[in-house]
Amino acid sequence: MAKLRVQRRTPWSVVALASIVAGALAISSVPASAGDADVYGVTGSLTPMTAQTVLGPTTTYQISAACRTVGPVSTYVDLARAESGGCSVGGSSAGTLALKGCSTGSITATNWQLTEPSSDLATFSGSGVVVGGVALVAGSPLHGPAGDGYFDPSTSNSPGSGVVVGVLAPQVGQNCVLGGVTSFAFAAVLVGEY
Repeated sequence: MAKLRVQRRTPWSVVALASIVAGALAISSVPASAGDADVYGVTGSLTPMTAQTVLGPTTTYQISAACRTVGPVSTYVDLARAESGGCSVGGSSAGTLALKGCSTGSITATNWQLTEPSSDLATFSGSGVVVGGVALVAGSPLHGPAGDGYFDPSTSNSPGSGVVVGVLAPQVGQNCVLGGVTSFAFAAVLVGEY
């Protein structure tokens, strides 16, 4: 008689947060002489202004996320100045989202507000894609439109490059087909250099 196996799935947020911590630790081992960089490991929500269904539509969104601490390890890392502690990402008109099936399409970041532990404010703007709920957004003043990139005015007068790797998943109880998605859980690593 065949045995029935029950497989328990690890919640995506646990996997995402573990990936964030691993990425932050790996990047924090880069010597400061390689340049100044900030690493944000955040979880929170991304809220489209128009419910996302199988066919989209393109919409602006709000973002609200914060750095977490996993045991003694902060998911915010400042390579040169050794800041540590809490941080946040926010924006009420934070970019555009154009998804099909609530999981694949394009995304832009417009002037994301990044509050660092020292309470100064950095910004990030860029564009990218979402494939199967995984988002990749990049911005550089050298290769993108004016205003793209990562800017930390407390440390540098010129913007540098930034990249975000994140995961978007409909909040519990929301369905892309039935009623649409009005809020996504969001977990991401943002790396900005300047």
